[in-house]
Amino acid sequence: MQNFQNEKGYALVTVLLLITIFMVIFLSFMGQAFSSVKQNKVLEDSSQSVAVAEMGVNYFKVATQDIFERNRAKVNQEVNRILNPLPGEDFDSEEAKAVTVNATAEIIKNNLLLEQSPVTIEGRPNAFFSIDNIQTIGNTDSEKVEIKYTIIGTEEEKSTSLKADMEIDLSSIIINEDLINFVLPAFNEVPKPQPGCISFSNGCNELLVDGSQPLPGKTDNNGNNNGLSDKIVYSTGSLVINGNANNSYNLKVHAEDSFDITSNMNSATKLTMETKKNATFNRHLKVDSSRILIGGNLINGKHLDLDNNSFAFIGGNAAIEKLNITNNSTMCVQGTLTLPDNQKYIDPTSKLIVKQIVGEDEFEKQCGSPTSINLSINWGQNIETKIDTVHYE
Repeated sequence: MQNFQNEKGYALVTVLLLITIFMVIFLSFMGQAFSSVKQNKVLEDSSQSVAVAEMGVNYFKVATQDIFERNRAKVNQEVNRILNPLPGEDFDSEEAKAVTVNATAEIIKNNLLLEQSPVTIEGRPNAFFSIDNIQTIGNTDSEKVEIKYTIIGTEEEKSTSLKADMEIDLSSIIINEDLINFVLPAFNEVPKPQPGCISFSNGCNELLVDGSQPLPGKTDNNGNNNGLSDKIVYSTGSLVINGNANNSYNLKVHAEDSFDITSNMNSATKLTMETKKNATFNRHLKVDSSRILIGGNLINGKHLDLDNNSFAFIGGNAAIEKLNITNNSTMCVQGTLTLPDNQKYIDPTSKLIVKQIVGEDEFEKQCGSPTSINLSINWGQNIETKIDTVHYE
């Protein structure tokens, strides 16, 4: 009987020991299972944030391409501002390319800096990416713009950073020396004298008048001002010359308002005459190597002769009885021209240019002064952003 009880005791201990062993093994398996689930969740979250970051890389590749294409005109403008080429200067296309590369790099960087707010993925409110550590380098040797940035992808509070290297190859672009910009006369070529003199009769060489009275005569009371050499007449209002003003040399005349010569002005050499308003020449005006600049309308009652590289600009309409343009002279009329066909002579070396006939661009080219050359960039059709490498961190 005693042996039987001992055997029952041993059996109980054995059963309890087996239960304990199985419990330990079960709990061990359960712990490993929970750990595996947790690790899988971490890996899944990490993979999701990597995928979000990769989406950001592609997003900003497209954004960079769009920035580049939208700002080509701005790059062109910046190249012209920096180089500011003038007519007659030698044009260095390699320098222009280098400036284009650097200007492109700077403009792309400035625009990417405006794109740093997080971008949320549609349908996934807890997933977003952003750009940081933006660098753009203009490599003028290879003629490439190198772009470096970091994309941070985040989902469910797990973030992954990817570093992307991109480039834009500008070696195929062509810089053209396109058009010359022209500026039309501004009617400000005659310098304004100091106040004090209002008549040539007292020996003054520079007159400043207000236009309230006709210009006094040089030597008589008839208003004649013949033989004026190296003189300036500047009126802050209108200007009227009642007598003749023949045989002048290097005479400069300016009127803020209208200009009226009631008699003749013949044999004027190196004359500069300008008014911002209308001008009336009641009789003959014959000039040599001179500039006649009229902002408003011109009425010429007799002959108008332009000779020996003379230039006349009429900003309004012109009504002329008889016109001769000879020896490399030019006359430009921005408005309409009234002139009898049988009273017009333009020799083969000279030009009569009317805006409504030649068009605005040609008028400015022929009648304006060149100020600068416009450089245009032929970008080609195959320039695009290219992702070289992506570094996973």
